[in-house]
Amino acid sequence: MASDPDAAALLRQMCELYANCSSYRDQGQVVTKMVSERIAERTERKPFATHFVRPDRFRFEFRARVGASENFASRFVVWRLDGVCGTHWSIGEDREERSLRLALAGATGVSGGSAHTVPSLLIPKEIGPAFLGSLKSAVATESDLLGTPCLLIRGTTKAGETNVYVDRRTMLIRGIREARDFTVQAQDQMHRESKEALRAYAEQYPEEAARLNLGSIEFRPKPVPFSTDTLTTYTPEVDVDIDPEVFRSPRDERWLTP
Repeated sequence: MASDPDAAALLRQMCELYANCSSYRDQGQVVTKMVSERIAERTERKPFATHFVRPDRFRFEFRARVGASENFASRFVVWRLDGVCGTHWSIGEDREERSLRLALAGATGVSGGSAHTVPSLLIPKEIGPAFLGSLKSAVATESDLLGTPCLLIRGTTKAGETNVYVDRRTMLIRGIREARDFTVQAQDQMHRESKEALRAYAEQYPEEAARLNLGSIEFRPKPVPFSTDTLTTYTPEVDVDIDPEVFRSPRDERWLTP
């Protein structure tokens, strides 16, 4: 089924807005509910924030709980300033990274995808194509999200159903809902693809792969099938003044509301 022309036009308009803005900032949260027949339902929350000023000032950070703690004890920051790019992890170590793309790749999975979605729209040539480019059979309707009038773009990706909520006034993303079913077969396929991606990375960057000890990573499927329902919400702004200090210290905690 081909995508609705209106939905395709809306996606193009939205992508152009992100790619051409002079600055961008947001705060948001990734909320994932995991359901299985044999395991009690679990909800995971990961707040995040993004700051960006062209041509190359950038900061993304997110928080996550550690173990059974109710506090967001783990804090991960990806930053770039004056051509230098690095990562800061509150329970790990600070590292200088070869590129922003590699730094964000390391944060994408653990951040619930929020490390890649907006950066890939802001600087697609550097970060890589936005996942919205793979949205198939897209149809546009109207819907509200948390009281905000939105245009709802429904579609599918290779992974499953995806709904994108675009603010009718600003044409910025206010939310993305993704439903995923992880059968044992699907998990096996994901692990095979991950192994292949790691192998390709190790061939291209052997020194970095050795430093990260990628060869020691093992993939084991979960013992039972499960499904997830993830809602990522954003409060975005474009073409705004951003305090230059936000980009200077990855350890500074002023820039993300818990």
